[in-house]
Amino acid sequence: MALQEQIANDLKQAMKDSDQGTLGVLRMMTAAFNNKGIEKRGQGQPEQLTDEETLEILNRELKKRKEAVNLYVQGGRQELADREGKEAVIIQKYFPAMLSEVETKA
Repeated sequence: MALQEQIANDLKQAMKDSDQGTLGVLRMMTAAFNNKGIEKRGQGQPEQLTDEETLEILNRELKKRKEAVNLYVQGGRQELADREGKEAVIIQKYFPAMLSEVETKA
């Protein structure tokens, strides 16, 4: 299953479960995917994103969340840092599993 399809399915499930935190993050990711598709269409390319482009968008969004956590902690706003941290965890769920050190050496 393509990564975008998995996110769309999880979005539907979050709606059914009334999970507002997850729902907001998944909607944000879907909007970022749509914006990239529109950008590609404007350049005369097919609108469908590849998994690599999808991961690139997810990586950019994850980086934003991590930077926000650092800034909120420095500013003494722990509740906002916690919220951004939870969003980062949701985004990280869609990254491929990392190989362990043993698997990498093999």
